[in-house]
Amino acid sequence: MSFAARSPVEKPLVSNQKIQGKSLKKKPTKANKVIQKDSSFKLPFWLKLLLAIQKSSGAISFGIITISFIVYGAIVCTQQLWGKEYRKLKTLQRQERNLTEINETLKNDLANLAEKPETGLVPLDSKKSIFLNPTPVKLNSEIPEKIANRPLQNKPRGY
Repeated sequence: MSFAARSPVEKPLVSNQKIQGKSLKKKPTKANKVIQKDSSFKLPFWLKLLLAIQKSSGAISFGIITISFIVYGAIVCTQQLWGKEYRKLKTLQRQERNLTEINETLKNDLANLAEKPETGLVPLDSKKSIFLNPTPVKLNSEIPEKIANRPLQNKPRGY
């Protein structure tokens, strides 16, 4: 079929043409009507507040989840570090007990060895002891005037 020999049915339809006496213009129906927003209509405050909360709830949820992950990670990390340090503490305490036991055993062995006459050790005798006299304390005669004339205060020296 060629372009020149088209039938009237094959012609493109234009919206203002009539086919068999019917108009092709679309009549507005309820489904096709566009509802225009009245600019004078205002939402109540509580509804605006609820809409704002709905819009911001995503960001708030994201923040809460992020904070939860951070706190969870900190707790897990802290527990792992605490467990590691606690095991190290127990190992050091065990080593300390072993060293104390070895030290006391050596002291006991030396005391037992000292009691044997073949070691050449003699018991203490006060006749063979040397006593030293304490040296006299020399006071510095060059005390500044401020310090020398200062009144003594009764302050407790302990605690």
